[in-house]
Amino acid sequence: VIFNTSWSLQSGSLAQGLKLEDWTTTKTFISAPTSVLSSNNEYQREHNLVLKSGSLVPGSYYTLRLEARLDGISTPGYAAISFKAAAAPSGGILEIKPAAGIALETLFTLTTRNWASDAFPLKYAFKVIDSEGVLSTLRTATSDLRLKDAILPAGTPNVTVQVIVYDSIGSM
Repeated sequence: VIFNTSWSLQSGSLAQGLKLEDWTTTKTFISAPTSVLSSNNEYQREHNLVLKSGSLVPGSYYTLRLEARLDGISTPGYAAISFKAAAAPSGGILEIKPAAGIALETLFTLTTRNWASDAFPLKYAFKVIDSEGVLSTLRTATSDLRLKDAILPAGTPNVTVQVIVYDSIGSM
């Protein structure tokens, strides 16, 4: 018995306007003989779909369909899944107080807020880039919106402070 399975994109557009086959790391169509029967006399086979990173457009809606067909039978079986691709957190701000100070002496408070996300809760990492372009971590990601008593390195004339925001599925 020949058992055919195929994945298709029913709705949504993938990044760069490419086809599903261009973004997968697995085959979208498998045709192979099978003799595997389940305990209730149904043919079974796994057919996973793995998409490459960057294939989905953040904030877009998708429907993917897996169709299964035995040769000689006109009506296929199928399953479909619809979902929204999460967008990275956006729209937040970072406040630094005081606005100016002395490198390696002044204690700064960094506060971030007003982030929008499809996947809460969020975590916040605070980083600094010195005048030579060296990136340093002031604090790794935690749920705390504030970093108190941060000491910043020297800059000529300034340094750049960043907040990196991670959502619950790892988007940033």
